[in-house]
Amino acid sequence: AAAVFLGVLQGLTEFLPVSSSGHLVLFQQFVEIAGDDVLFDLVLHMGTLLPVLWFYRQPVLEMLRDPIAGEGPQLQRDGTPCSC
Repeated sequence: AAAVFLGVLQGLTEFLPVSSSGHLVLFQQFVEIAGDDVLFDLVLHMGTLLPVLWFYRQPVLEMLRDPIAGEGPQLQRDGTPCSC
């Protein structure tokens, strides 16, 4: 039950402009988790990373595939600095 709570907490705070790792460390002081804390944190972060990669799989695959194929927007830049 504690692992599910911390997993939900990790998922909800991952996209906020605050440290989701900080929330995990804070709440692990109050909730007893058996085993290695670092491994538990790693599994929670991987549980967040995998759905994000799945959601953005098309753009990520295009970014990886285009330079290998010698095409794509990354290779079509004219090299001039940004006038932002």
